[in-house]
Amino acid sequence: GMKISYNFNEITNVLNILYELERDDLREYVNSENLTIKFSKHNCEFVLPKAFNKSEHLHNDIIALSSILLVYPFIGNRILFSFPISEEFAQILNSSGKKILYRKDKIKQRVLSRGINGINFNGSKPSIALSQLLNDDTILALFDDSNTNKDFQYLLMDLSFIHNKKIVSIKTDADEMFTEYYKSKPIRNRRLCFDLAEYIPLLLLSDYYNIKNININSHITDIDQLVMEYKRVDYYRVGRWKFYNGDLSYKNINRFNFWCDLFRGVSVDLHIPLGGLTRVGIHKIIKNSPLYPHLPVCTTGFIDKRCNGCKNCLLHFWMNWYYNSEPLKFDMDKLKSNKIIYAYTLFYYKDSDDLHLKSLYGSLLKRYPDIERQMKTLQKYRSESIISNNNIIDK
Repeated sequence: GMKISYNFNEITNVLNILYELERDDLREYVNSENLTIKFSKHNCEFVLPKAFNKSEHLHNDIIALSSILLVYPFIGNRILFSFPISEEFAQILNSSGKKILYRKDKIKQRVLSRGINGINFNGSKPSIALSQLLNDDTILALFDDSNTNKDFQYLLMDLSFIHNKKIVSIKTDADEMFTEYYKSKPIRNRRLCFDLAEYIPLLLLSDYYNIKNININSHITDIDQLVMEYKRVDYYRVGRWKFYNGDLSYKNINRFNFWCDLFRGVSVDLHIPLGGLTRVGIHKIIKNSPLYPHLPVCTTGFIDKRCNGCKNCLLHFWMNWYYNSEPLKFDMDKLKSNKIIYAYTLFYYKDSDDLHLKSLYGSLLKRYPDIERQMKTLQKYRSESIISNNNIIDK
């Protein structure tokens, strides 16, 4: 099993988390046929605010949950905490099917009856939409790691600050713990393995800022999510992970309720306000945001020099076509990575004289026989969202 320990430097306010792997722990995780993630460095640190006080602001259960979020896919049959955690949290962890061992000093469970909202403000359109929808006292937290386009990150942080948003970043090297291999070749850009770990800043700051609700940036990205029997999606996608709403026959790592219970164990509630929206509905929300004129956040260019070819740039052009009828000036194949947008465009042009578009739609129909019904669901967007989502669009 995996041994987890930490130390906290009271002078520098740096939290260091350390992992020791045993025989049954994984050194690499096969995410898909072509992608393998290696757990290559076994410690990381987080720099917390100057006024942060360990005894007042950092509960051991929060450190335990944060440490698990970073490495959950690699953990074998046991988790061994070298520090005490509350009995109540250990009990919830036991439901994971892994054996939980910890130091038995009596510590109370963390309880927070009321608090404010928190967002992982990573500069994506969903995070901007959430900052637009939620109250002004919402905390916008993010990791300041080596991997983001700082040009845009600092602009969006400054603009949010100017508009009275509470914004805070935590410096970390956690992304350096993992090396990704695509078709056996290492990928240069680093990222966290398990995407729920992006919400660790909000957990670590939850006592400092009184954060009760963590709002996940998840929205509908897959065509399979468009059919809803019970007015909710079958699963939520957070980065490259799926979290299923039903509890049947899924591993714990893919059960949304499993993670909700763990977060509730540290008195934090998970919410997915954009769960019933695609990017089309999200765009409708952010059109009113003061950050909108500065979008898209180009992944390869800069504020004054966008590449106009990355996914974010192309989707921005697409939204101008959808809402403002501006012509689409790029090759459809470039949209393929965003399945719903790609499918909707083909659906829209299915009766045109363009043979290439017709053949693309034909192959889409073979893969998704129910595509017509699914796309009609999407057409509702010009006036409303798929699920009224508490009239989220009218706010």
